Parts: sequence; structure tokens; C-alpha cells
Amino acid sequence: MAEDNELQRKIDTSNLESIWTRNPGKIIGFLLRQHEIPFKRIYISIPFQSDNPQITLNRMEAVKHYAFELMQKGLTPLTPIISGEAIFRQCNDGSVLGKASWQQYCFAHLELCNELHVILMGDTINSSQVIADIHRAKQLGIYVKYVPRGRSYESED
Repeated sequence: MAEDNELQRKIDTSNLESIWTRNPGKIIGFLLRQHEIPFKRIYISIPFQSDNPQITLNRMEAVKHYAFELMQKGLTPLTPIISGEAIFRQCNDGSVLGKASWQQYCFAHLELCNELHVILMGDTINSSQVIADIHRAKQLGIYVKYVPRGRSYESED
């Protein structure tokens, strides 16, 4: 991965503390990818907000069910829609956080994962955040899997 090669060069030639303070998630993700990772971390991607509050609730429920299923199979789900929900509730509608900050928050989670699973519900595949997640995963060489809502996790190993 070109980005990992560039990061390795920066680590070899600069102050690691300086890199760490700017982007710890990127460093941790890089270091984890350099070694055999003993467990699978799966980033679950789905848009968070909708103009329709019921759609937002349905998305959260779908992610919770899927994350629970992954955990039952011994996998580790990471998903900003669940962890970030409390942040959005604190900021009322999330507008304080802003799109760039939210994307940085999402990417920090994604960079720690081995796989990206996109839950397909309605038009989620057209969401700018989901598209950005897929693009970033491909940049990092992270496997992308598309999961129709209600479909069980099936390992492809």
C-alpha cells in the first residue's frame, strides 16, 4: 500500500510524537496492518442522519443487530453510528460537529479495521459518507463487503 510506504518513510525519518499528535488512528492502523492481526475488526458503514427520524432509527437498529451478530461470531464490530450517536445527541442535531469532523471520526475507526461492511438499506449506497468510506477502505487495501439488510454475516474464509 502506497500510503503505508509513505507513512513508514515518515516514521523512519521524523519525530513519531509529532505524527502521533496529528493522527493517532492512522499510526495505530498502520502498525496493526504490519503484523498478523489476531482478531477481525469490522467497520460497519451506513449513513447516520436522515430527514426522516424513523429512517435514522431503522438504520441504527439494523447496525445494532448486525454488530451483535458479529460479536456472537467472535468478531469485533466498530461503527460510528453507534458510538457517535451519543455525540450527536449531545450536539442536538450534530451540526456542531460538522461534516469534516464527522468524516475524520469515521476514518479513525475505519483505519483500525480489517474489513468494511456496508449495510444496504434503501439508497444507503448513494450516501456521500458511505461512498467516502468505501473509497478510503480501498485506498487502505481494506476488504469491502456489501450486506443486504437482514442478511446474516457469512464468513468468506
